[in-house]
Amino acid sequence: MFSRPEKFYRGRKDAEGMAFVLWAKAGAFRIKGDAADSLKSFKKSLRLFRTLGDKHGIGYNLCGLGGVSRVAGLFGDSFKYYIAANKLFSGLNDTFGIAYSHCGIGNALRMKGDYSGALLHFRKATTLYRKIGDIVSFSYTLWSLGKTYTMLGRLDKAAEYFKQAQGFFKKTKDPKGIIYCKLGIGEIEFLKGRISSALINLNAAFRDSLAKGFSVEKCHAAALLSFVNKNNGKSGNRCYNKLGLKLKFQSIPFNIP
Repeated sequence: MFSRPEKFYRGRKDAEGMAFVLWAKAGAFRIKGDAADSLKSFKKSLRLFRTLGDKHGIGYNLCGLGGVSRVAGLFGDSFKYYIAANKLFSGLNDTFGIAYSHCGIGNALRMKGDYSGALLHFRKATTLYRKIGDIVSFSYTLWSLGKTYTMLGRLDKAAEYFKQAQGFFKKTKDPKGIIYCKLGIGEIEFLKGRISSALINLNAAFRDSLAKGFSVEKCHAAALLSFVNKNNGKSGNRCYNKLGLKLKFQSIPFNIP
């Protein structure tokens, strides 16, 4: 997909074009579940944007690195990247960038177990996303709120956020977002003792992930199903290892990155 534009921009010695291609390539690697190659591509793009002095390009690469680092289990790195991006975007008065980085900081804090700090940043993000009308990013922040409340044991509140997010994801036709909501709702159903409902949601998430080629989400579903079926998550952990992700969950609920 990217070999032709890479060759084109490299031949023309177009640093800006190459920077954007590498950024897009990194995003594609992330969707595929290839965290290692995604990190490499984001870092190459970041170096070019820094050489060009493109502050917006630098900021969005930092956010990209923050997101991939979180998925890979590198939570300290994720936090640092998002903090740097937030500082940069604040200086640029980039509302979307500020919101994006607040959501990222919130997720990094959530992964570090700082749930109150996470909620603070998620609320800042939702306020800004509402202001600019970004329903896609707003929906993912709602999911993050649902996951945070799940970890806090406030299951009814968590379910409300997951259902809100799921409704928006259906409107925007976002299959990955819908899968994450099925994972979240499946966990809640399991924690409430509704095993058959949990299995319906988790099996659907697994099938959809497989059909869409979402490797990371397939691992999440496999790991959760393994715990529900009392197999201690072994198949899921093997799945994470194959993708080079430093993730290992001990019990439900999972603090999914």
